[in-house]
Amino acid sequence: MKVLRASSLEVFRTCWEHLQDGLSAVVAAVQRAQLCHEALLAWKSKAGHLERSLQEVSARYELEKQKRKMLHNRLVQCEA
Repeated sequence: MKVLRASSLEVFRTCWEHLQDGLSAVVAAVQRAQLCHEALLAWKSKAGHLERSLQEVSARYELEKQKRKMLHNRLVQCEA
């Protein structure tokens, strides 16, 4: 009976260790997923900021282009 009990305890310990290892792997995977999610949110925010900056620069460029065109047209009219 003692042998059976000792054998059962050994099987239980082995299963418990495997369970703990699996649980540790799951916890590590969840933590990595959370870090990836946070990084993705940060990149998404940065992309939005860069997109707004690009729109602002594009608008300023178009405005400057119109001003240069008007100035060019005035100069051409003055020379004529």
